[in-house]
Amino acid sequence: MEAVYLTKEEYKKLEKDIHQLKFVERPKVVQSIATAREHGDLKENAEYTAAKEKQVMLEQKIGRLELIQARTRIIDRKEMDASKAHVGSKVTLLNLNTEETMKCILASTADLDIYDMDVISLGSPVGKAILGKSVGDVIELENAVGKLQFKILEIL
Repeated sequence: MEAVYLTKEEYKKLEKDIHQLKFVERPKVVQSIATAREHGDLKENAEYTAAKEKQVMLEQKIGRLELIQARTRIIDRKEMDASKAHVGSKVTLLNLNTEETMKCILASTADLDIYDMDVISLGSPVGKAILGKSVGDVIELENAVGKLQFKILEIL
């Protein structure tokens, strides 16, 4: 199973999100199911059905986040070369095709809701192209629409 690389702060946010889901959201859903049960026939009880569906989605999200938590490797960005893009780097890119700038974070997985900016997965073509590059480097990618070019303006 592929490792997920997070900074200590990101890992703490993940733990906080899991705690919120398990100890705040889960009891609310259980209570809404109990309340809906009191309204009678469960076969025709839309409130009960909706609450059960919400419970299933909540449990799936908890399971997904706990799986990510189990695969997490904590990274210390102080130990990495700050001049090069790596997992956890916050990168500012200039799209040379549109002249628009974009701030993003390079992440080992893009399926987390813990980031405060756009996420580029290291598994994506853009993520692979950025990895190991420095400020000033230009990245070129081919896609179905044509050639994309990005210049790295900043790495934090």
